[in-house]
Amino acid sequence: MILLKMYGLLFHVMVAILLKLSSLLIKDRVQVIPVLFMQNKRKTIIGLQALIVVLLYCSCSDKDRKVETVIIKDFPAEYRLDGTLVSSMDSLPIMGQMFITGRKLVVHQPRSKRPFRIYDLNNLNQNYEAGFIGHGANEFSFISSNYFAPQSDETFLLLDNYRLKHVSIRPDSSLETLSTQTTFDLIPVNGFVKCGDLFIAYADCATGTEGDMEFRSLDKKNKREQRFSRYPEFHLGDIGQDERCQLYYKRCVCNERKNRMAAFYSYFPYFRLYDDYTKLSKEVYFGERLRASVISKKTSYYGNIYATEKYIYAFFKTDIQVWNWEAEPVALLHFDRRVLTFAVDAEKGILYALVSDKEFDCYRFYTYRLPVSDFVQDVR
Repeated sequence: MILLKMYGLLFHVMVAILLKLSSLLIKDRVQVIPVLFMQNKRKTIIGLQALIVVLLYCSCSDKDRKVETVIIKDFPAEYRLDGTLVSSMDSLPIMGQMFITGRKLVVHQPRSKRPFRIYDLNNLNQNYEAGFIGHGANEFSFISSNYFAPQSDETFLLLDNYRLKHVSIRPDSSLETLSTQTTFDLIPVNGFVKCGDLFIAYADCATGTEGDMEFRSLDKKNKREQRFSRYPEFHLGDIGQDERCQLYYKRCVCNERKNRMAAFYSYFPYFRLYDDYTKLSKEVYFGERLRASVISKKTSYYGNIYATEKYIYAFFKTDIQVWNWEAEPVALLHFDRRVLTFAVDAEKGILYALVSDKEFDCYRFYTYRLPVSDFVQDVR
């Protein structure tokens, strides 16, 4: 905090000096300016004024930016959806996140030697396991369970250790690593997302260091790393850095067309929207505004988040909330069964859900026709 105040004071002193120098130039009262500058006085004045604007912009902290606070109590539309059983699968390993790339539905199997199960969207009864755990060219050693980014042509991004891999589903059902990029020096085990040219991860979690910023970003073009966005303050009392990281655990998604990131907090009915991926622009409370209190027991609110070009599908307790990328509520979806994980086919307006049937010890796939989809402009 002391350093921040010193930097702020230095900025203000520099701006004051430049303002004075600019005014003296305008009045022709500066005798110590080199002749070259005096011959180009108009350009010098414009340059000084531009530098003042830059310094004033740089001196603004996150707290100086206007952040819109919104409290949402309900959604403009609610729907109860009944699913259609597609297939059942016996004795399968624990299933993780689902996502769609091309006409393939991919499910992560975090505790299996074959880390993925792939389904053909044209026939979900046709499925196979793919990938291997290992250290070979097309193998995976430590897959992050919270980051999978579908790409075009049946490819996707995943985080393996601290490396970002671009993976392709081959016609013969095997997986091929097309490219590999190094991300951060330390494995971002708590959270990671790629937004445009930025790699974004939690800051100071499980690293032995402490800080007041939630995120750190790395720009691969200029190799510049920075920390941004102060933590919310929903708790009373002192907690350790790692405990704070877990308390404010969140799931992040990006929209590269709008240059936006959304962060949904697992243990609070609350999320944040960022412009240019790192500039906090809006915070949204669902139900009521949270007040700082003693947190004795964590309650789960937000789970899996699935983003499309127009909408964000956020798993909230047993329902799915649909938001647009302006952080405005669109619809609340209720289901006839308890959904474990899901993926959205934006082109066809179908939600694919995986449900656990404990009675028969199996997983079942259901499809749900969405009343809100990426090819429908308004809620029907």
